[in-house]
Formats: sequence, C-alpha cells, structure tokens
Amino acid sequence: MMRTLLLALTLSFLSLGFLATEVRAAGNSNPLIRFCHGAGGDFWAPENETGDNDYPLCLFGQAAIGADALLKFKTKNESSQSIDAYKSGAYSRSSVDEVCADAGSDSVQGTDSNGQTFTICNFRDGSLIEANTLIDGPGSSETRKLDQALSSN
Repeated sequence: MMRTLLLALTLSFLSLGFLATEVRAAGNSNPLIRFCHGAGGDFWAPENETGDNDYPLCLFGQAAIGADALLKFKTKNESSQSIDAYKSGAYSRSSVDEVCADAGSDSVQGTDSNGQTFTICNFRDGSLIEANTLIDGPGSSETRKLDQALSSN
C-alpha cells in the first residue's frame, strides 16, 4: 500500500515536471514571447471581446505595448503608430475612454486571465498599446521600464 502511494506520488510529480517543460517549450517557440522576455518584459495576451483572439502585448511593470511593434522597433528600427503616439506624450490629459480616439486609433477591450478588462488602442498599422500606458506617457514612474526598453538597443 505504501509502495503504491509513493509510486503514485512520484509519477504525479514527474508528470507535473513534464507539463511545465511542455509549457516552457511552447513559450520558447513563440518569437514574440522570447523577444518580450529578452527585452526585460513579460508577455501578456488579454483576450478580445469574443474570446477568439488575443492581443499580444509586452508588459513592463504597469506599461504595456504591442509585442510585434516592440520587436520591429528593436530589431529593424521600424517605428509604429503606437510607439510614435506613446513617444509624443500628448495624451496625459485624456481619459481612458478618449485616449485611443485622440491618438487616431480604435479602442478595443481585452480581458486578462483574472477577468479584469483593459482598454487597448489598436492602430491602423496593427500596432497596440494599453490606454493607460498612453495616458501615463514617457517619463512617468509607471512607464520607466518601458522607457528603458525603448531606449536600449
């Protein structure tokens, strides 16, 4: 009986280790996740309203920018509408409801795994930025880590 219990526990722990390895391997195969982590951020993908698509963002503390826009900016020195809007710092007086329209983008809702909803600005070029990141702008304490990521190459 004791031997069976020990064997069952051992197999359970081994399978958990295998699953963790599979999750890491899946994350490592996604270039946006790898790049985001390499840039010092955390990959974050809230779901859209219908739950059939994710918004791939790179989270730097409280600031979130589109992972694809960051990748292109850092590797190809290509700017995007979301990064240009952020760098302009022109939206500090906007509200979350207005900031995306003020920046010339659509406003979409994303929901994280905890059920919390966020407003994401989705620009015509497909680049993304979380609305509060745009409101905080460069130089704020909330966006310090993002500023560092955008300044280092």
